[in-house]
Amino acid sequence: IMSHTRVPLFHLWEHGLGNGVFGGRIISHYEQGRSAAIMVSDYFNGTAMSDIRVLRESPNKYMFDYKELKRFNVALSALPEGSVVVNRPHSFVEIHPQISLAAGISFFFLAFIIIQQLRRKNQLKRDVEEKTAELIQSDERLNAALDNANQIVWDWDLITDKFSLIRGKRKNSGVNTSVTVQKGQEWLARLDPDFRTDVYNSLYSHLRGEKSEYEASYRIRTDDGGYGWFITRARVVERDSSGKPLRMSGITTDITRLREIEEEVHSSRMMLQLILDTIPMGIFWKGVDLAYRGCNGVFAKLAMADSPDDIIGKKDSDMIWKDLAVSHERIDTEVISTGRKKSFYEEEVVTPSGEKVYLRKVKVPLTGVKGEVIGILGIFEDVTEAKRLREQRVRMQKLESVGILAGGLAHDFNNMLMAISGSLSVLRLLENDEKKLHWISQAERSCISAADVTARLITFARGGDPVLKRLDVSELIKKLVETDNTVNTPQAALDIAENMPGVMGDERQICQVIRNLLENAREAIEQGGTLSVSYSMADSDAALRAGLKKEGYSLITVRDTGAGISGENIGKVFDPYFSTKNMGSHKGQGLGLAVCYSIVKNHGGNIVVESTPLLGTSFSVFLPVLTEREADIQPLSANEAG
Repeated sequence: IMSHTRVPLFHLWEHGLGNGVFGGRIISHYEQGRSAAIMVSDYFNGTAMSDIRVLRESPNKYMFDYKELKRFNVALSALPEGSVVVNRPHSFVEIHPQISLAAGISFFFLAFIIIQQLRRKNQLKRDVEEKTAELIQSDERLNAALDNANQIVWDWDLITDKFSLIRGKRKNSGVNTSVTVQKGQEWLARLDPDFRTDVYNSLYSHLRGEKSEYEASYRIRTDDGGYGWFITRARVVERDSSGKPLRMSGITTDITRLREIEEEVHSSRMMLQLILDTIPMGIFWKGVDLAYRGCNGVFAKLAMADSPDDIIGKKDSDMIWKDLAVSHERIDTEVISTGRKKSFYEEEVVTPSGEKVYLRKVKVPLTGVKGEVIGILGIFEDVTEAKRLREQRVRMQKLESVGILAGGLAHDFNNMLMAISGSLSVLRLLENDEKKLHWISQAERSCISAADVTARLITFARGGDPVLKRLDVSELIKKLVETDNTVNTPQAALDIAENMPGVMGDERQICQVIRNLLENAREAIEQGGTLSVSYSMADSDAALRAGLKKEGYSLITVRDTGAGISGENIGKVFDPYFSTKNMGSHKGQGLGLAVCYSIVKNHGGNIVVESTPLLGTSFSVFLPVLTEREADIQPLSANEAG
């Protein structure tokens, strides 16, 4: 090349200098090796890696060939400071003999030092080999740990888009583990489309510096063509001076098996919840802090909650039965402290609608894996209907037992009345004296009244089978309120709906029911108060609460604002011979409401009572109404025909 060129020849490496290369800042393997050796020496002498100075300028030097400088008329003064010039015409020894002698002595001294350094070098080499072996072993352990933890350590060069695996090369990792580097966009392309938008938004939010860390959970296509679940945590580790991200590192964890377990647990929970919700009993459980941890749908419905999740974390003081919270917590604390269950006790709960619900409960302690009590499990059954039926059965048994006696008395009393009535009829034929005939008429009227009492006894004894015909109950109520009113009591307020359908019933018995209820109400307000009577169609919920079908009932309601009935007596008002009034010939015989109950039941309806002490009492009579088809074929009563 030199023989065919007239211009300076430049070369990158030092070993070309002196053979025609002009020179310049050329690569010196010696200087680079020396700089690296200094760093290694500092590290093994105890300097922390973070404290070792990073070379940001090249260790290479300016070196020139003296012959080439002369050839192209370049003065030595024009060279950069510190430049090395080779092939000078005079040797250092010739110019400086004394210095050369000193240099020789120094050479031997340096040779000794070099020998010592070589020995030190060999020792360092052995140390490096040992440390390297330890690092390799540590690296293998780290890889094994990452593999066992299903973790992958990776690095992403955002400028070249190279995606490198640093640690952990597991199969089905969502990355092509057959190579160590691939394009980051290829990894992004493997994402499940359902997760791609969220992952992109989270990733680019971190790249823009809006979030300090990138974290995402996603599904990604694996090497076998299926999909796996992974969670990634990463951050940008290098940015340029303008803040542009250059490199990103992170850890990706394979959570496929974990998600499968979670899905199995979720499926089991759903199945358990379905089973719990299907059981027609309320189920709940609490922690030792007496806060609810869960329940089934029956319990949530009773608690007026939209779902069982709305119950979690609440206490009894937060529920609709907060008035019973102290009682509940006392029993719960007893179960937790003693470790013994509380079995089959009944409790009365009043819903926000005012309905009374009776629950039969069982509470048992919940224990942990070590046998310690961690809470309680409660189960309850709604026994409202069963309790109502039981009370009705007991009441009917009482009526039946008393009715047998009343039936016998009515039979004997009827026989005596017939004898008295017959004798009075004979006396009427034999007497012409007006005064005597007057007393005979009085005696006959007493017999008629006694016969009415006998009829009531028969009604009470064997149900007094009603003589059914179509009735206009609205007119009966108006007539009874008007005729039975006295000057000493307030006029009853009437609220009667229009166009009420007819009722099939015994006119005399229905009148007797209304009259008895009016008499009781008037007696309740003797010391002051108001009385009202309403008649309308019963809504389906009220009929259901009364133990009847959903629809097709009229409702007679007699209300007073008297002293009311105490809670201990309200369940006995329909029992025969039960009365809170003084006993006597006119009051307190205890048969009026029992007869009303028997009559209404025989008409296919029901009668219920609601009362609040000091606020008043309400009696509700449910009677089945005629359908349109039944109304078309039923004859009118005597009143309607008139």
